[in-house]
Amino acid sequence: MIKILHVITNLAVGGAETFLYNLATSMDKSSFDNRIVSLMHKEEIGDWLEKKGIPVTSLGMKRGIAGPLSLLRLAAIIRRENPDIIQTWLYHSDLMATVAILLSRTQGQLVWNIRCSNLVGDNRNKQLFWLRKLLCIISNKPHTVIVNSVAGKEFHHNFGYRPKRWKIVNNGFDFNKFRPKADARDYIDETFCIEKDKFLIGLIGRFDPVKGIFNFIQSAGMVSKLIPNARFILIGDGMDSRNSHLNKWLNECYVKNIFTLAGKRDDISLIMPGLDVLASCSISEGFPNTIGEAMSCAVLCVATDVGDSSALIGDCGIIVPPGDTKKMAEAIRDAHLMDNKTKVKLGKAARVRIKENYSLDESIANYQSIYQSIVEG
Repeated sequence: MIKILHVITNLAVGGAETFLYNLATSMDKSSFDNRIVSLMHKEEIGDWLEKKGIPVTSLGMKRGIAGPLSLLRLAAIIRRENPDIIQTWLYHSDLMATVAILLSRTQGQLVWNIRCSNLVGDNRNKQLFWLRKLLCIISNKPHTVIVNSVAGKEFHHNFGYRPKRWKIVNNGFDFNKFRPKADARDYIDETFCIEKDKFLIGLIGRFDPVKGIFNFIQSAGMVSKLIPNARFILIGDGMDSRNSHLNKWLNECYVKNIFTLAGKRDDISLIMPGLDVLASCSISEGFPNTIGEAMSCAVLCVATDVGDSSALIGDCGIIVPPGDTKKMAEAIRDAHLMDNKTKVKLGKAARVRIKENYSLDESIANYQSIYQSIVEG
């Protein structure tokens, strides 16, 4: 039995956190024992993990504050658990666990996990820049650095990371959960009162500068002039009417009446198949979950050319330059003008592409193989 202690910054719903949940709950339980430490709080995904029988410990750290007490507590947990592998997720966990392992004096192998490429446009950029500079210096400490995108590996290598071993493992998608549903538009109508005759464009993700939300809103204003029946929905943490920045942008662009702010949801797999277009306006990405989930639902994707978005979509969607609001609007218009036969063909091709190249089972098998090879030496 290989014991793995996963250390992650937080367990609120997000791409890395959701993938960790899928990984920990789907691995071979006869061969792997997964345990989780959240530096901050358990949040929703921590609760989900515990319901699946995965032990979760939270240190209760405040955002941006890593005190010595938290470091000592993490070292004590590592010493007590004595895992074969300490798998970290995201930058702060990489740093904290690397130091904590030295304090714990355990023999477990350290594995970092990188889930992004360049975080350009993030208002935390200065702090992240220096954090990454520090991680460059100690990047030879982990046994392996796993990265979920080619773009992420290239960026971090160019930035100065020099690990002993890189491993690229793309995100995998559950194409049984994310699949076309004939009644998805009825569900959207019932839940959000968006009539079925509207051309519905969705953006799914947390409210964050790297997601290009303002760009999307600006494009929506252009689209509304090209497609009178267009409607837009924003889904994710912070994408609700309480967000003053979001309300300000919608009012400035005169599009508030054509937007639905759905906020954080746990029914994405029911909503996604009802979209006409999934838009991704990010100015930085690693390997975007929402695009893969939309493709698995046979939904047409229009995305900016960042991270591995283009490699994921292939010829099954539309790629536009990042930050180009006009090109994004024109691409959504082109999607609207497609005849139904072409849309169906692209949707089917997108789903096949996910099933053949990006299945969750394959991704989990790759992680298991990496962990086994590390322990076996």
